[in-house]
Amino acid sequence: MVEHPGNEQGFDFYMIAHRATIATALPVHYYVVANTTSMKKEQVETFTYHLCYNYFNFMGTIKVPAAVMYAHKIANYAHDIAMPSDALAYNLHYI
Repeated sequence: MVEHPGNEQGFDFYMIAHRATIATALPVHYYVVANTTSMKKEQVETFTYHLCYNYFNFMGTIKVPAAVMYAHKIANYAHDIAMPSDALAYNLHYI
């Protein structure tokens, strides 16, 4: 863990949640800027680890949490298709 002076709520950690089938798995560096929840550091690490198993577009584990993958997918969707019709502007639609 790297200490960051002046930030009592923040911490960071490295994690390898997936098993590399080809080559070597690289750890992902997570930095919690401000933990405003009642969760302890170990609970945040465990929660992040479990989120790597909840990505519905892949059967195994992924390198980053599912929420990050979904945000990336939505950002690409918004970039590629900038609101295809006015009818979808006020309705939920699925990727």
